Amino acid sequence: MANLLEMAAPLFGMDPAASALALNSHVLPAPGSLAAGGVSDGDLLLLVARSHVQAAPQRPAQPGGGGLDFSSILGGAGGAARGGAAAGGDGLSLIPANLEGLQRQTSAVAWAGMTLDDVFRSNQNPLHIVTVIREHDNVWKELNYHNPGLAAKLREGTLDEAAAVMRTHQMTSSSRTFMGRIDVRRTEAEMEARLHANPYDTEANKYFGDKFAQANVDEQYAQVMTEYPEAMGRVLMLYIDAEVNGQSCVAFVDSGAQSTIMSSQCAEKLGILRLVDKRFAGVAVGVGSGKILGRIHIVNLKIGAHHFPCSVTVMDSSEGLGDKNMDFLFGLDMLKRHRCNIDLVQNALVLSVDGLPVIAPFLHEHQLSVDKGGTRGFDPEAENAAAAEREEREEREEREERGEKCARGSDDALMAEPAAAPSSSSSSSSSSSSSVPAALAPPAAAAPPPAPASAAPAPASPNPWAACPAPAVAPVAPVPTAAAVSPAAAAPAPAAPAAGLLDFSLDFSAYGAAPVPAAPAATPEALRARIEALVEAGMEPNAAAAAALREMAGQGR
Repeated sequence: MANLLEMAAPLFGMDPAASALALNSHVLPAPGSLAAGGVSDGDLLLLVARSHVQAAPQRPAQPGGGGLDFSSILGGAGGAARGGAAAGGDGLSLIPANLEGLQRQTSAVAWAGMTLDDVFRSNQNPLHIVTVIREHDNVWKELNYHNPGLAAKLREGTLDEAAAVMRTHQMTSSSRTFMGRIDVRRTEAEMEARLHANPYDTEANKYFGDKFAQANVDEQYAQVMTEYPEAMGRVLMLYIDAEVNGQSCVAFVDSGAQSTIMSSQCAEKLGILRLVDKRFAGVAVGVGSGKILGRIHIVNLKIGAHHFPCSVTVMDSSEGLGDKNMDFLFGLDMLKRHRCNIDLVQNALVLSVDGLPVIAPFLHEHQLSVDKGGTRGFDPEAENAAAAEREEREEREEREERGEKCARGSDDALMAEPAAAPSSSSSSSSSSSSSVPAALAPPAAAAPPPAPASAAPAPASPNPWAACPAPAVAPVAPVPTAAAVSPAAAAPAPAAPAAGLLDFSLDFSAYGAAPVPAAPAATPEALRARIEALVEAGMEPNAAAAAALREMAGQGR
């Protein structure tokens, strides 16, 4: 318990000595193990400051294993609560007196016209949330717009099954939010330390500059959503009903287009492609570019009950026409020629015929097909299925990306650990022998004293890298004084290695001719295999990873 508290409290910037862990609204005792406190897999622990903990009478423990206690908020739904953790608590309550009523909520809170936010603000129990969502179609439609996959699951199965789905969703969302905040706080603390060390640190200054800029953006966004949220809505383009060559079509009123344009596909469908004058072929350049097939000089365009002569530039549909859904653009040339007025008050295009206005109303969403931004022909079931599939694909890709990052982190740690291990041993050896001159070092071929009889090979061990015992170290030969050293003795031995600074020699005579087992190759595959073997032997995954890394580094224990 104390180890978990020491690890978790600093993540939130809290003092472990002034913090406590709580389960089911009861503070767990700091000394002791998690199992003794009634904590089991899947339990949610709360980290709180001890100054916020207030005394409260203990509730009697209920039989059963430790786990999440929803008895106070579910009102008996979903089975009896497990209260094993309560028995291990110290009788302190984490629920303020003004929140006790919320914990005793026994029925869903709902009213006519409530929004999805109102549902979550007024109901804490997942069972009550699901009940309100099922009973109010407007709330379900709002949820279906934001999260169609979750909305579909909440309408399937029994009420308890849907409540379990909602509870899982809330826990998952809370975990993601928690981990995101932890990453942000860790990065911010690192940047603050870098800025204190060097006020001119480019990366740290850029980080906080971006942070302040994003705060301004978020403030503007909140203001827009509060004061004029309609600015965030989708703008429907201006379309009118028309007839060309006796066939109905939809014309897009575009005052930004210099000429009236029609796609070759639309012209063929209307039966006027044969009238194209190819002498006017060329290339249209604007926001994009496209191939001009030619020009139709006179098209019989009918709007309402009146006919208007119109010249049309025909673009090649296969060579690019900007938006493929814009088949017919009523451009600025015809708008000026017929003295048109785009009247957004009446929501209509007003044309002039002999000084009299001809009103062509703009089409609404239900009159336009989906490819033109409308809702005609919209299939909500297909869209929800596509959205759910897209969400599942994104979650799967996110999980795969996290797995790849973890694998890369393990590989990096594996490659870095063996390189760091020998340096410490060699440095310690060098430091212990730095006071002995190279010329006075004992010869490498000097015979070591006989090994004691008790030095026998270690028994076989299941760990192949730990089976090799530490070699015996021969006593250091006495270093003669400078006066007693003869020229012959002072001369370096021919067979001595160049780097002869070590003041000891290794004695392998006690092991006979048996070869020393070599450490396995430091590869990611070997590391994963060793970790899996240690986990199967009953070791915790984190401890298994640490042990495997030590073994790979030649530090097997």
